[in-house]
Amino acid sequence: MQDQLNKKTFHLPLCNLDNGETFLDKRNSSVLVLPNANPEQTWYKGEISDQRGSLQTQYIDAKEQGFGERKLWVYTPPDFNPKKKEAYKLMVITDGGTYTTLMKPHLDRQQKKNPMLRDTVIAFVGNVREGSVKYHPVNLVEGISKDDTDHRQYEFLDHSEEFYAAVIAPTIERLRQDPTLHLSNKAEDTILTGFSLGGHFAAEAGLAHPENIGNVICLSGAFNTSIKSLGTQLKESNRKHGLNIFMSIGQLETLRQTPDNQAKYSVTAETRLEANQRFFEELQRNGHNVEFISLPSGHNELSTIHVITDQALPFVCANKPYTKDEHSELLQPSEKKLLEARERMQNFRAMSHKAPDLTASQDEIKKDDSSITPFTTTAKPSGIN
Repeated sequence: MQDQLNKKTFHLPLCNLDNGETFLDKRNSSVLVLPNANPEQTWYKGEISDQRGSLQTQYIDAKEQGFGERKLWVYTPPDFNPKKKEAYKLMVITDGGTYTTLMKPHLDRQQKKNPMLRDTVIAFVGNVREGSVKYHPVNLVEGISKDDTDHRQYEFLDHSEEFYAAVIAPTIERLRQDPTLHLSNKAEDTILTGFSLGGHFAAEAGLAHPENIGNVICLSGAFNTSIKSLGTQLKESNRKHGLNIFMSIGQLETLRQTPDNQAKYSVTAETRLEANQRFFEELQRNGHNVEFISLPSGHNELSTIHVITDQALPFVCANKPYTKDEHSELLQPSEKKLLEARERMQNFRAMSHKAPDLTASQDEIKKDDSSITPFTTTAKPSGIN
């Protein structure tokens, strides 16, 4: 939404899923620039790259297995060459419709900056086409709800192993066998990515099938679900595979549901932030190579786009702990800057209410609200190659 008094505006580049072309959104949105923001930050420049990759639309039919029909969008970089010596890596991203719309323009813009993208083919697996499934998840009958949330829970949680076997594994195999894509068939060159429920699914699938998936990217993973725990998969996962897992979480994902809502939404008493921290520690104890970062954001896909290209991809491609650079500084301010911002906010609140100065000391702020303290933790256990 545009602020009529704000001259700094942008039109977000989006992808037309029907023809693969990039366009600028008609909505004119306003930009709020904070005093200490990096002036070179380029999230919302509203630019369309001159060099554009190709987007091919395919279809996945899993009606016989009970998972209906869905689209598959395959992105190849601008200089894609199926005859090059080294095979391309494959990244598979669930919730493909949302991520293709947002990411295709971003991928085009990042090609010059990120050479790893030029060696990666990205497949976006769409959500189920309405009307193509016979099952009736809760709250999705007779047109009561047109939201795909119930479909996602059905596929990513309730029947995740069946969904992997019917949709994800065949898709990976089909793309690997396509001579026009020249993809590696190695697990170490295959990356499964998911957001929220999709992040939980990506972790579960990677732990269960490290022979096929060597790398997982979990974006705000729904590890506070009460529907299932990944404890069994962690215990049974084979340490010798050394699964690479990259996790990100928003620092504002601190909502703790009431007991009634815990039952209603099938979540535990943990916040999403706490659940991700716990799962990260469990992964470490089980010998996986894991990187975990927090972002100054909430629960939304847009904030994860740069994470995928600038942080997660370098981590999984390097097969070693990620080294922070200028990109991570943009996404994750230092603890000092966050605390200073918290102090300014407390001062502002005190002045706006004409109350005495309620600004806390740095130590008190840390103690009062640890959720704003960013954590970037990397540890590769000994013995993992």
